[in-house]
Amino acid sequence: MSTHLNLTTTTQKCYVFFADDTLPTVNRLLLLSTFIVLFLSICTTNIWMIVSLWKNNVKFLLWQKLLFFLCLIDSWSGFITIPVQIYMVTEGSNTTCLELAIQGFSNALTPMMSCVMMSLIAAVRYFNITYNETFKNYSTNIVIVLLLVACILSVAVALWHSFNTLSYNLRNQGIFYVVVGLLLLIFLITSVVMNVQLSKYIQMVSSDKVLNKSKRDQQRVSKTILLMSSSSILIYFPSGIVWLTSGVYLMITNKDSIYIRFLIPWLHTLSVANSGINSLIYLVRTRPRTTRTRTFTTPRLRETINISINAINLENVK
Repeated sequence: MSTHLNLTTTTQKCYVFFADDTLPTVNRLLLLSTFIVLFLSICTTNIWMIVSLWKNNVKFLLWQKLLFFLCLIDSWSGFITIPVQIYMVTEGSNTTCLELAIQGFSNALTPMMSCVMMSLIAAVRYFNITYNETFKNYSTNIVIVLLLVACILSVAVALWHSFNTLSYNLRNQGIFYVVVGLLLLIFLITSVVMNVQLSKYIQMVSSDKVLNKSKRDQQRVSKTILLMSSSSILIYFPSGIVWLTSGVYLMITNKDSIYIRFLIPWLHTLSVANSGINSLIYLVRTRPRTTRTRTFTTPRLRETINISINAINLENVK
């Protein structure tokens, strides 16, 4: 039996997510089918969103730059995370510890970065609108620092998860689930609260007729970001609860559970799906609106009116 330090051979010393004894054939095929659908949808919607942002913005606002960065993170889920998951589901228990470490890093990086970015976008828009004069002088520097902290935090969590898979230490796995579950819930709730407060603030602010269009645009953007935050919390909230309870169970009992092995892959699949939902919400909410002019006359009546008008014009000429 090889040890967890050997990263090139299959070993039971590593934490195998898609083990053959805990992943029935039907569940495996269903996961594979879901991953393929997600791969196509996430890649398509995020490429479309990147092109849309690039075409419609000559000069990006700060929050739009962060949204563009979020789109790149979601694209990572489509182009990197899902193919890794497809490979790991196919291989099952034949995967090596090195492959499991890569899977752990990829699985943890994108959900954490996505939640942190949603909170950061909400915070930037909130302070930029409510404290415009004060915030605008330092906004770029503040956001660069916060973005750097977000990246370091996300990479640290991903590395932690990656190294956790290299040893079959269930208590360490439980601690990871508890900490990450709490972090995700905190970031998501913060994002929703800030967007709700911003929407209320925009409605309360009085503006003259010249600024009415700007006010409506701000409200529409706020509702779009709020919808994205709300969808994230609806998707991640069940995951956070299960991660918390699973983590507490593993920490207390130090025993694995087939229910945890079944739930965690599907909950992660749900969180990956959020990468496509974010871009879809934005595309639907920001699509160009065509205005149709309503007419209350029939073609025959319009023709009669035109003839009458022409006759009056001729009579006036005479």
